[in-house]
Amino acid sequence: MVPILRPKLALLIASVSVFFEALDIAIVNLTMPLIQTWFKLSFNQVQWLQTLYVLLYGGLLILGGRLTDTIGRRKIFLVASTLFLLTSLGAGLAGSFVWLLIFRTIQGIAAALLMPSALSIVTHAFTEPQARSKAIGIFSSFAALGSGSGLSVGGLIAAWFGWQWVFFINVPVILLTLLLAFRYLPKDAARTEPLPDIPSGLLLTLVITALSYVVHELGDWANQGYLLLLLSLLVAGGAALFIKRNSVQAFPLISFPVLNRSLIPITVMAMLGATFTGYRVIASNVKLAQ
Repeated sequence: MVPILRPKLALLIASVSVFFEALDIAIVNLTMPLIQTWFKLSFNQVQWLQTLYVLLYGGLLILGGRLTDTIGRRKIFLVASTLFLLTSLGAGLAGSFVWLLIFRTIQGIAAALLMPSALSIVTHAFTEPQARSKAIGIFSSFAALGSGSGLSVGGLIAAWFGWQWVFFINVPVILLTLLLAFRYLPKDAARTEPLPDIPSGLLLTLVITALSYVVHELGDWANQGYLLLLLSLLVAGGAALFIKRNSVQAFPLISFPVLNRSLIPITVMAMLGATFTGYRVIASNVKLAQ
């Protein structure tokens, strides 16, 4: 029996999933001081726990959207939710910082698949323009609530139960949404559109990661000058190669004409995200100092 798409249930499934995805970005910031003490890490070392997550999330988000369009929203959502659940469990059980970092990195990949597939589920469930706008507003508010709640909830959970529980808290809720999605979301229609340019997506992620490392270690130029210079050259070459590959694709990962028309709102959102993320890092270090 093929399940029937119920718009409100689809909105609930997608919204709860994105709530915990957004919560997971914010909640770790206030937990990092405890993780730093637990594993006896330096400040720069523990920061990679968040840096790698955000880099892979942002770098693969475009690719995740294209995979959602070509493979199907239900398939990608189920894969992403399963991956997010397993990595949350693995991160909570991690016995070393290396394993915690590995699970956190894979979690960033899962988030890059989860966000576009969840949004696609909402837009597909609500076809009437006014109802769709309202549904997207509700969906976005869950993401905002998740990000805001992480700043307060993360500290409380870590202080009362231990840092592991900021990851364990995801498991039962994600499991429930996964079961509901498997039962009630209809199967994806057959698609003829070819797969996106996956190598270009991976190249873009590597460029962003390398650029982040250069910025992250710029203060240590005296000791890592040659490495940072080499990485800077690789970033420039990789960016040029990506632009060239992207321009000849029938279905490019990034449509630069669309970006040009949306340059102002993109810039504003980037500045807002950078400011909010920076505030969370400062808040976590104030907590550590206290």
